[in-house]
Amino acid sequence: MNELQDWLNDVHHWYQNRNSTPVTELQPLIFNVPPQLWGSPLDATQSKAIACWLDACLRQFEFYRTSNGSQALQYLNLAYSRFQFCVAQSGGDLALKSWCMRRMQQLMVLSLEHLNQQTDGEALSHELLEAHVKFMAFHAWNDDQGVTHRTNEQ
Repeated sequence: MNELQDWLNDVHHWYQNRNSTPVTELQPLIFNVPPQLWGSPLDATQSKAIACWLDACLRQFEFYRTSNGSQALQYLNLAYSRFQFCVAQSGGDLALKSWCMRRMQQLMVLSLEHLNQQTDGEALSHELLEAHVKFMAFHAWNDDQGVTHRTNEQ
């Protein structure tokens, strides 16, 4: 069994015992991800593992959301930055990049909603949004992405 499958088994073990296991026990799994999680080409195990990793980050966000807003935001930023890194890698898997870009959009919305509930979050929300828009524009996310679209005339 490879390192990624071992990691995924550990995550599944947490899911099976989540009623009796604190969500904070996912933290070592979040921070100690096998390198092949982010490699190319994307396969089914890797895809499932990335989704589980994101879910673990989101569970940390929810856990800390009301008790420690700053720490909650750090988990959103961690996921966002990791996906940003995947997108920025030249020669990476296009399906993974596309998936990461969509999740980055969702994470940005969560971050902005969270910051809007914080007393001092307005300035940071403007900075995050501006950086997000620049990143998306640089990577031409709203451009064609090489997909041929059919028109009614075709």
